[in-house]
Amino acid sequence: MPSTYTYFVSGASRSLGLAREQGRVLVVAFDVDSEESVRSAAEKLKADSFLEGGALDAVVVNAGVFVGGHKPPSEMTMDDVRANFRTNVEGAIYTVHQMAGGVSYSMSKAGASTCTASNWPVELGPNKFDNGGEISVEEAVTEATNNVFLPAKPEWNGRYIAYTGKDLPW
Repeated sequence: MPSTYTYFVSGASRSLGLAREQGRVLVVAFDVDSEESVRSAAEKLKADSFLEGGALDAVVVNAGVFVGGHKPPSEMTMDDVRANFRTNVEGAIYTVHQMAGGVSYSMSKAGASTCTASNWPVELGPNKFDNGGEISVEEAVTEATNNVFLPAKPEWNGRYIAYTGKDLPW
């Protein structure tokens, strides 16, 4: 086990507390909305020999925006949605891809799941059409109707629920 760890933290311009506690810091300014900017940051890490041993121990995707504020989905503009998505999802994908390898599928599914959980909290789950799940879309919709939609109560608001009616972890 190494005595020191190397972390890459995006969006850390105001949060360098770990560096004050222990370790060293290489500050690399970059724009998570730009693939080229993220690629350049990764190249700078490698060029400056900051990555002793050649690898990061952890990538923390902290950079993000909150365009449009706390509006219901019906009041958000598509420009708000695109701006949030570009930075918070695409920017995270660029960052993790450049720093730790490709993860676009899992991140895109996580984004879709979080959006669902935040706004329409029913997850139909993996189905036969979607990557080899064990239930068909029709079965998932029937189960969700019987276990979630029909028995839904106001106090269920804020839950993240599987088509079976059981709570899902965040």
